[in-house]
Amino acid sequence: GLDEKDPSPSPVASSSTPSWLPLFAIPALGGALFGYDIGATSAVVRLLGTGSSDLGSLDSLQLGLMASLPLLGAMLASGVIIGAGDAKIGRKTELYTASILYAVGTAIQSLSGSLDLILLGRIVYGLGIGVAMHAAPLYIAETTPSNLRGKLVSLKEAVIVLGIVAGYAAGALTNPSDPSAWRSIFEAALPVELAMFGLVSVLLTESPRWLALRGRKEEAVGALAKSQNMGREAAEIEVEEMIKFSNEGGGNTDMSFLERSEALLTDATNRKALTIG
Repeated sequence: GLDEKDPSPSPVASSSTPSWLPLFAIPALGGALFGYDIGATSAVVRLLGTGSSDLGSLDSLQLGLMASLPLLGAMLASGVIIGAGDAKIGRKTELYTASILYAVGTAIQSLSGSLDLILLGRIVYGLGIGVAMHAAPLYIAETTPSNLRGKLVSLKEAVIVLGIVAGYAAGALTNPSDPSAWRSIFEAALPVELAMFGLVSVLLTESPRWLALRGRKEEAVGALAKSQNMGREAAEIEVEEMIKFSNEGGGNTDMSFLERSEALLTDATNRKALTIG
């Protein structure tokens, strides 16, 4: 369920699977779906541009909206997340939300007969991109082992590229003489979106760091023990270190939007990251 307080066991790790693998792979699906839309949109716009699709002849503005509206949706989602903060919404809930927005957006844009509804679906899909691109790197960084998290966060970018390639491949395999062929390109993402939703539910715990920094220490210990196949005593020590590190760094999870914006520019660590970026 969406409730981060759910204490039920989560079979994240097994004897044959590294405990970090689902912690990386499932959030990375959100990146793959972002990449897939980039590649798929190229093929869809090409097919719609011929004027022989079931939508009839579309002008350059309509084709441009088809391609660009997901970026608008992503910007809107990012703005809402930045403004509202994440004090109440956990990373797991964000991943749930992203998978739902992806699936709803895909359903609307691939099944609707009206161009206006299709464009609405493009915006909804873009909302999923914005939420996923916020939650996925944070979840990976906060749950995977410290000796791997940098590599895994970077590897997520490679998964986006794989998604782009898959989108182009879907377009290449589509029959261009079929007036509704463009719909099947979008629909091909739906199994991955549904899989993302199910896997988040079954395999992922809430981020232990997110829980710890919000005073939910016992839940954080339980989540860490499950997600990294760790003994409870070791998990308690690591959670204490999370809290200690955050306190020493002056971390504050309840800062306002203006306070976070100021910290982004004035904090020495943030300035260094911005400069490198």
